[in-house]
Amino acid sequence: MEPRTPAEWKTLFESEAFARQTEYYGPLGVEYPPAGTHLHLWAPTAKQAAVNLYRRGTGGACVGTLPLQQQDKGVWSIYLPGDQHGKYYDFTLTTPFGTCNAADPYARAAGVNGVRSMIFDPARVDPQGWERDVRPVIPPARRSIWEVSVRDFSQDPASGVHTAWRGKFLAFTQQGTTLSSDGIHPTCLNYLKRLGVSYVQLMPIFDFGSVDESRPLTRQYNWGYDPTNFNVPEGSYSTDPTRGEVRVRECKQMIAALHAAGIGVVMDVVYNHTSPDSILATGHPEFFLRDEAGNPTRKVADWSDVVDLDYSNRELWKYQIETLKIWAEIVDGFRCDVASAVPLAFWREAREQVERVRPGCIWLAESVHAAHTMAMRRAGYYCAADTELYDAFDITYDYDIWPYFEGCFQPTGTLREYTALVNFQESEYPAGYVKLRCLENHDQPRFASRVDSDEALRNWLALLYFEKGTTLLYSGQEYAPRHRVDLFNADDAYCDMRLDLQPYLKQLRQMKRTLPMSACFQLEAVEERAVVGRYDGPCSGHLRPEERWRQCGRRSARRHLHRPHHRPGGHRLRRRLRFGAGPGGHRLICPIGTKAGTASRQNWRI
Repeated sequence: MEPRTPAEWKTLFESEAFARQTEYYGPLGVEYPPAGTHLHLWAPTAKQAAVNLYRRGTGGACVGTLPLQQQDKGVWSIYLPGDQHGKYYDFTLTTPFGTCNAADPYARAAGVNGVRSMIFDPARVDPQGWERDVRPVIPPARRSIWEVSVRDFSQDPASGVHTAWRGKFLAFTQQGTTLSSDGIHPTCLNYLKRLGVSYVQLMPIFDFGSVDESRPLTRQYNWGYDPTNFNVPEGSYSTDPTRGEVRVRECKQMIAALHAAGIGVVMDVVYNHTSPDSILATGHPEFFLRDEAGNPTRKVADWSDVVDLDYSNRELWKYQIETLKIWAEIVDGFRCDVASAVPLAFWREAREQVERVRPGCIWLAESVHAAHTMAMRRAGYYCAADTELYDAFDITYDYDIWPYFEGCFQPTGTLREYTALVNFQESEYPAGYVKLRCLENHDQPRFASRVDSDEALRNWLALLYFEKGTTLLYSGQEYAPRHRVDLFNADDAYCDMRLDLQPYLKQLRQMKRTLPMSACFQLEAVEERAVVGRYDGPCSGHLRPEERWRQCGRRSARRHLHRPHHRPGGHRLRRRLRFGAGPGGHRLICPIGTKAGTASRQNWRI
């Protein structure tokens, strides 16, 4: 008997019998040769299926409707003779839930808002010279990440970017841009090269639902954590969202330009949930988490703009892994949103398959706060701890101890508590673990708003770079803004440029590269507001015996990094950071060893 209620459908979707009857491993989506195109759709709940053909990505009448042939395992197929390059299509599906039109979830290009999928010849769409794109080789010790939204990167008119390219993929390709065209202060790509970041982490660039691609980007805003089509680039970031080939070409042009500048690309992927009106929600209702009544639901009630995916469905695993493999052909790593909520076994399998496409791909997990982990587990949901995530990921967020970091700026917390938890990480996590160290990111307040002086800001930046792990800067942080950008509201002045920290960050980056990251790391709060940090034990590579540089600020001082103490078994490197109490009283104090048997102490304002 066929299910009739949402609850009955929920039972069917979760059954082993349904999985056995619909498990499929063949091709899906578009198979294009010039002689003719095959379309394959996996729609196990459909009773009838047809393809509707269009000449354009939006508007215009349907030029033909053809029935699909039902195959085994829930697959529907059709062959379209002749060269179909540039044709658009969608499917009409008749299911027990009713009749609906749906785009192809396996397509790689689409028209406006992803409503119509596109057939295209990759050779005619790839940008000129794409076959010569070379991914930069960046040693782990030199990794640093700069996070940015494509729109925020260039939307400000002062960026110097062509008007039609502002907020678009192509803004990353324009050379020679300067602030307000002053010819002095580089912006965009040249700015990134001068800043010295090794990876750009792009907030979602797949097709997302919260921005209407038929309207100007200047009048709407969203970061895009509500995916609608995982395989298609976001159309609002292209110069013409009506033409599916444009978004594909321009996305690749952006990536090629970053690669040519020696910068790797980490792509933000969201695999925990989708927009409620996503292509999967329409065509694959069996992929979604459902409440007891059988209706699509979410684990976190406050996330009202999304619905959660259900990873008990193995077909969902295959679909999502295929999308990762598609993007791994062009990007260098993935930042996985709310990775803790997705089964670790899925991430392990995904990593194994992606490695065949992109050897050395970087895997960054947005692990979650301990309170979130406990809340999910109390509700009966899966949520992985950081210690588990290292089985599949290279880097995890610092959220496991984030409340103690925030406590340093509240009356209830202390620096001693924070340093104790940093040391706990060193003892708890696997050897070679890497934490993402940041003072802010898109989900957190601007760090400059937490401290009462620019000197304190510099001190914390020094500690950030000295800590073991990979450093992340959120775009604009290098100008010490206090204003925080909202997820949903357009704010072109997202970076209130108060203070140019770039020379200082360059010096910290140079210092970071001398640290023995494989050695044992420890912080010690020796006084109420003072920290001693050190690396001890065997390490790979060698520290340069001495580093000297000039600090920038109201006073100039020269900092001497003493020779590492040579001991059996490795190196020891020590810095002393003092955070003085009271407004304006923050100082960084460094013990200096210049010759054997001598030492001095110097206060220096930063």
